[in-house]
Amino acid sequence: MADDFVKVHVTTDDEGNVTGWCNKELFDANGVVTAEVIIPEGAFEISTSPELIGDLDAVKIINGVAFLDEDRRNQAIEEANKADPRDAAILELSDLVALLYGKLEALEK
Repeated sequence: MADDFVKVHVTTDDEGNVTGWCNKELFDANGVVTAEVIIPEGAFEISTSPELIGDLDAVKIINGVAFLDEDRRNQAIEEANKADPRDAAILELSDLVALLYGKLEALEK
């Protein structure tokens, strides 16, 4: 395990995918502990690279160690980039409002 790994607490789903990250302590900008946190029921301690902390889309826990799941990451990116059908309706309404605003301004002149 890499020297830069840290110990944190996580919650996971039934497949081992991280659903929540928990710190035992909160620190200020100087690294001084400012509060202790109650760890949620079901959370357990793991080792992870600090870069993975906070990622809820693509981190899987295997034998107490966090790993980046590239397939889940790519799936999350694809999902985030899918067109939302509401986007077209919002654009249409925006165009209609702009058209009506233009006509209203023309009438006022």
